[in-house]
Amino acid sequence: MKIKESNVSLKLLIYELWSHISKKRKKQLIHILITVVLASLSELISLGSVIPFLEVLTNPTRYWSNPVLQSFIKLFRLSTIDQLIFVTTIIFCFAIIFSTTIRLYNLRLNCQISSQIASEISKESYRRTLYQSYEFHLLSNSSKSIAACTSQTKATYDFIGNVLNLIAYAFISLAIYLGLFIVNWKIALASSIIFISVYFFIGKLLQPKISANSKLIANLNDKQVKLMQEGLGAIREILLGSNQEFYINKYAKTDSILRLKTAQNSFIAAFPKYSFEALGMIIIALLGLINSNNSDAGSNFIVFLGVFALGSQRLLPSLQQVYGSWALMRSTASPTEKILEILRLEIPQENISCFKKYNFKKSISLQNISFSYDKNSKNVLENINLQIFKGEKIGFIGKTGGGKTTLIDIIIGLLKPVEGKIFIDGNDLYNQSLNKNLFLSNWRSSIAYVPQSIFLGDFSIRDNITFGFNSNYYDKNLLEESAKIAMVLPFSEKLPKSLETITGERGLRLSGGQRQRIGIARAIYKQSKVLVLDEATSALDQETEASIIENISKFDKGITILMIAHRISTLKNCDRVFEISEKNLKLKEIKI
Repeated sequence: MKIKESNVSLKLLIYELWSHISKKRKKQLIHILITVVLASLSELISLGSVIPFLEVLTNPTRYWSNPVLQSFIKLFRLSTIDQLIFVTTIIFCFAIIFSTTIRLYNLRLNCQISSQIASEISKESYRRTLYQSYEFHLLSNSSKSIAACTSQTKATYDFIGNVLNLIAYAFISLAIYLGLFIVNWKIALASSIIFISVYFFIGKLLQPKISANSKLIANLNDKQVKLMQEGLGAIREILLGSNQEFYINKYAKTDSILRLKTAQNSFIAAFPKYSFEALGMIIIALLGLINSNNSDAGSNFIVFLGVFALGSQRLLPSLQQVYGSWALMRSTASPTEKILEILRLEIPQENISCFKKYNFKKSISLQNISFSYDKNSKNVLENINLQIFKGEKIGFIGKTGGGKTTLIDIIIGLLKPVEGKIFIDGNDLYNQSLNKNLFLSNWRSSIAYVPQSIFLGDFSIRDNITFGFNSNYYDKNLLEESAKIAMVLPFSEKLPKSLETITGERGLRLSGGQRQRIGIARAIYKQSKVLVLDEATSALDQETEASIIENISKFDKGITILMIAHRISTLKNCDRVFEISEKNLKLKEIKI
């Protein structure tokens, strides 16, 4: 798989991420910036404390008589050189402890706030995905959304953490460099130019490779999730056809490339560390060799060499952290960009959740409705006119792919027609002034929809019936009534825990007919005035099907039922039946 270099700008990514961060997190980031400055100052202090420490160790007599230190000696009431060495050592140790504590505190803040920001971004990306239109979900692959909320959010967390690390270690490197500059500006300047130039050269040289790997990793994450969904979703067919190895090999190939490219980026981010540590030690050794024959250097050179060695030991890891953070930012740029693509999605006003059900009173009227899924494709429905009155049972029949479900989706407000209007009790469903009051959302909330394939969570039958409501506060009487009407009780009472029996993932422990009855019970529990049954009784025998429809009608005589079916017998109790053919609704009388 050949992937071109990603042209994602790190600066633009950081700027856009900042715009999606809450005010609370922005304040916390300012707090981190303050600790970064403190950490830099503490590094400078700890480095500066090395000079008096080493000088006192190498020539304590001279410092004992130093006029500047006399006030220090008097303050601590020192009477011997050994006491001076002891106190100086303690101060040096405290400086190191203070510096390390500040850096650890900064690291803890970075990790904590990065995770909190990533959590908020993950929630927001999931929120924006769920609030998109039904048409958006029809045209997109769910594996991309799953990857965005899992692996790509993890990559975004890494990206944010590395941004914070880069800022922190850039400040610390600058502070250490200033300390070395004060000791010996010539050597500090020369060594810094060498190290920074080489890091910059390596970064420029390897950027295309890191960016290409980043884009490939993001695409492979999507593919990996898709393969898992396909394999687990088709497990019955796989077991029957013994096709396990086919899916395993596809998954293994994808995973192998994914791990390889991730490892490459990790190596690219880390390898300069070892090279520069060796280079730093060689420079120190050469400096020692050059000055070994200089008898005048004495203790001053030992002090200088000690400061430079400690400074380099601190500077090189800090520079490595700056480079490593940049490399990891670049390697996680593509998945972060994918997260931002979701965060850029606008939430349609009509898709905002609303728990106020619309009180359906009179009729649903479709006038000259046409629909297509794409501007360049032919219409699925064309010039549809239909009026449905409250309390009617309306049936729809037709060939597979003829547009029955599409028509229902238009009626219930999931799909917007490209032409024509829909009126609910005389009100235009897509009237802008009405939608300011969430009329469309209210209309959707008043509908109970039961598809052919019922979604069941891996929890109890009771929780599946009350799905969407707080399971701790459910209406026990309504639950039992719903289960009775949908004929759930006859089979649930034979189970070990009755309605508390766990259904298994996607309800696999139940038969198709049992799952459909639970789906119908869920719709009844919702107490909606419009009930849509989209092949919702296809797995039931005719007797059970007829009993359930009769039970629903008796339970609420004002309920409007819209039914899609392939069997004529399913629609025998309907008031009117429509067949969709040749892109027009035609009323078809059925003899009972």
